[in-house]
Amino acid sequence: WRLKRSASFLRPFNYALVPLYKQKIANPIWLCDIRAKIGRFEYRTLAAFLADFELLANNALVFNGAAHKLTKDAKAMKKAVTEIVNHNRDHGLPDKLRLLEEVVKLKENYFAQQRR
Repeated sequence: WRLKRSASFLRPFNYALVPLYKQKIANPIWLCDIRAKIGRFEYRTLAAFLADFELLANNALVFNGAAHKLTKDAKAMKKAVTEIVNHNRDHGLPDKLRLLEEVVKLKENYFAQQRR
């Protein structure tokens, strides 16, 4: 969340001030939501994590249009997150989300065996 461009996406604004937002955007998401989902171990795959950044960028595009600064900022943020994930994977660096995926799968298998 250290990118300067992320500031507008940290937490929801007052929807009462922009009522059209809820009409145009069916699934709003903010960086605080992504952080909370990480903390609650809701991401079961890396793809799900990246999909939320895609959703954030798409929401900015739908609401603001392609030429708007916020849309460009959201796309840049999504690109930066994707590049970090890919860089770490390509260079064999520890990938905490992939490790978490493995732990979740192991626990799911363990609990499935316990139910048998």
